[in-house]
Amino acid sequence: MFSFKSVVVITNTEAPQGCVLSPLLFTGYTDDCRSSNEDLVPLLQFSDDTTLQGLINMNDEAAYRSEIERFVMWCEDTILKLNTSETKELIIDFRKNKVFFKLFS
Repeated sequence: MFSFKSVVVITNTEAPQGCVLSPLLFTGYTDDCRSSNEDLVPLLQFSDDTTLQGLINMNDEAAYRSEIERFVMWCEDTILKLNTSETKELIIDFRKNKVFFKLFS
């Protein structure tokens, strides 16, 4: 019926820093990023930050580690650069007898 062609526009995946639309663009771009196990490892997003929170019971950190690996793979698959210089891992342990976990590297 109609034969319209749009102009080719080349973009990158970076949202401009300080732009009021950046959080909206980031949210749209990362909308399909989900945790496979929301009960044990919820994924939380605010503005352009993403957090995975893991609950480790009985020293079983498999679900947490697996979700971290899934997230890293998702970032690679979507060509989203994971800024490892700003990436932190925080472990809060309420037990009396502390267990030292190996930090994810």
